Amino acid sequence: MAKIEFSPAFAAGLPQRLVNLNNNTISGSNPSGIGLLNAPSFDNGNHLYKIYLYIFKGTRLNKSQIISSRNLSTAGTPFKTSILNDSLVKFANNSSGSSDSGNFKVSVVSGDISTLNTEFVAATASGSATWYCLYHDIGNTIGNFITGDIGITGSGADIEIPDTNITTGELYRILGWKLKFPSSWEY
Repeated sequence: MAKIEFSPAFAAGLPQRLVNLNNNTISGSNPSGIGLLNAPSFDNGNHLYKIYLYIFKGTRLNKSQIISSRNLSTAGTPFKTSILNDSLVKFANNSSGSSDSGNFKVSVVSGDISTLNTEFVAATASGSATWYCLYHDIGNTIGNFITGDIGITGSGADIEIPDTNITTGELYRILGWKLKFPSSWEY
């Protein structure tokens, strides 16, 4: 097995860089370096830079299905189909010029762990939550994304909730979702 390891100095700042704790507006034509959570609205005159966290029912899409669905304006792609048919709850950042409200609260970073909280959001559909996708939307194109499964508390799923049954119109929030950014990987 090979190992990739960050220096302690680099690893210490990694969570803050990844979650982007500042809410400054970015200008220019390239949003590179913007963190996945709590990123500001990005507008270069052509598109807005938004962050979404969808809770889905049904079968979790794999990485290649999401990558093949990067253009969100193309109907019939796996991810677009999931958004239309399988989404239960949608959390979004506060994006200027968008009808999406600001549901993310400022993340807290402690060492290599970032804790994410959201405001309450009403479920748009009913069903059993099985997976999620947290992603950047850059001009109707998926940028960076994280996906994982959802299960009941103690299941070992990526997101654990007391009850996976979601009901239309009920209010849901994420409280204390801990994301750990390792300083080394073995492959």
